[in-house]
Amino acid sequence: MYQNRFLMIIFLVFWIYVLRLYFFEVEHSLIHFLLGLTIFGVLLYRYRTIVKEPRKKTQATITMFIAVIVFATLFVWYVKPLFV
Repeated sequence: MYQNRFLMIIFLVFWIYVLRLYFFEVEHSLIHFLLGLTIFGVLLYRYRTIVKEPRKKTQATITMFIAVIVFATLFVWYVKPLFV
């Protein structure tokens, strides 16, 4: 997939759109929570596959950074209000 630059750009635009939907959605519902969990799961899986290649360490670090941010927002938006 990464051999074709056009497909890589389409893939990147798709991820930017999905992350924009997740972070800037005003209404937080069950669908939004499931979207966050799905993004987090996909990023963790992607991290595990990328980290095996030593040349892609920077890409793996960026992937883990985004996954941690998504997990933190899930915690703040959905778990923390249960204990307040």
